[in-house]
Amino acid sequence: GAKGLTIALRFRHYPGKRQAGRGRSPSRIPPEDKGEFRMKVLKFGGTSVGNPDAIHRVVDIALENPGAVIVVSALGGITDAIIETAREAVAAEDGDPSGWTGRLEDVARRHRDTLAAVSSGPRFLEASKEIERLLSDLRELLRGVALLRELSPRSLDLLVSFGERLSARIVTAALL
Repeated sequence: GAKGLTIALRFRHYPGKRQAGRGRSPSRIPPEDKGEFRMKVLKFGGTSVGNPDAIHRVVDIALENPGAVIVVSALGGITDAIIETAREAVAAEDGDPSGWTGRLEDVARRHRDTLAAVSSGPRFLEASKEIERLLSDLRELLRGVALLRELSPRSLDLLVSFGERLSARIVTAALL
């Protein structure tokens, strides 16, 4: 399910043009100039977006909460699959892709199948192009990891981010 969180952001309104060093200090702003903005954030973990039925439930919840910000994790199991694929790529002899491309294709197939199950028509076509672009970028980054035989924490973070990015495209296509 969703983990709901309401965030109250406080902001200050400064009427007129501010000049450097001449604005009012925050402690001296009159109460009527202080405002509050509330934002509802719904976070869905991997299990919540793990299959087409779960994604349809996410869409229903999102539609029941207009204006809420929807945050999704990677599809269930995808983060682990990307990490394992990256580890296989870094261990590949002479950058040989035969050890890791099969696992990457499984990741790609899962996203393609999930998108096809939750979207259709022009939304599907647009999201499909975006997903293929992301999968191509992921493949190229993994190829770089294999060739360099190096997987830094920064590289791993970038690779893992593709799970959330792919999932967000699918949920967006289902929601529109």
